[in-house]
Amino acid sequence: RTRLGNFDAYDEATKKMSFKNGQTCWNGPARSLTVSLECGAETVLGSVDEPSKCVYATTLKTPVVCDPDEAKKLEDIVQAIQRG
Repeated sequence: RTRLGNFDAYDEATKKMSFKNGQTCWNGPARSLTVSLECGAETVLGSVDEPSKCVYATTLKTPVVCDPDEAKKLEDIVQAIQRG
């Protein structure tokens, strides 16, 4: 398993979640991940890209972001998971 980072922030304006301070890459920085949330009928994770070394990006289609009130609930859930 490779840890891509811990939940850092959710930007409601851009509907992006950021994860930082992941496992350090060999000869590189700590991994990080940006998840762009998009409205969708089902929750579906898109392909993961690596736009720069150890920096990853993906999309997550979910009905949660179709309603702005649900986006806050998602942030709370992710934070609870990170706390364990």
